[in-house]
This record gives sequence, structure tokens and C-alpha cells, in this order.
Amino acid sequence: MSASIARRIVASFQKSSKSPLTSRETEILQKLCDGDNYKIIAENLFISGDTVRAHIKNIYKKLQVNSRAEAVKKAISDRLI
Repeated sequence: MSASIARRIVASFQKSSKSPLTSRETEILQKLCDGDNYKIIAENLFISGDTVRAHIKNIYKKLQVNSRAEAVKKAISDRLI
């Protein structure tokens, strides 16, 4: 395998640097992808459940999705996490 092909393969597995999400939104999206519910996310990040909901609302809006499943799918396909 040539060096240029190897670099392309490695790059394909790296997180995208052009994410529309803030670092906190990315952190919450990662926890959603891990299967955590809103309460667990709030406890782990030391924020309120309402704050988690607000972040998730912003995530849905920025990713143009309507559900958790769509957000997870888009996060994986666009390499946001």
C-alpha cells in the first residue's frame, strides 16, 4: 500500500474538523451515541436536565434532524464524534 493511500485510509477514520457543533454539544452527542439518557448525561456533566434538553434541541437544529436516532446516524456518517 502506498503512503498516500495509507494517509487517506487513516484520515477517513478521524473525526471531522468542520463540525457545526460546539465542544459541549459534541460531548453531549457522544453521550447520546453511547446510549446515555438525558438524566445520566446531566449527572455526568454536572448540568441540569433542562440544559441537556436545550443542547439537544440545538444539536437537532444544527444537524437538521428530528430524533435521537437520526442524530446518532448523522454523527457517525459525518464523523462528528
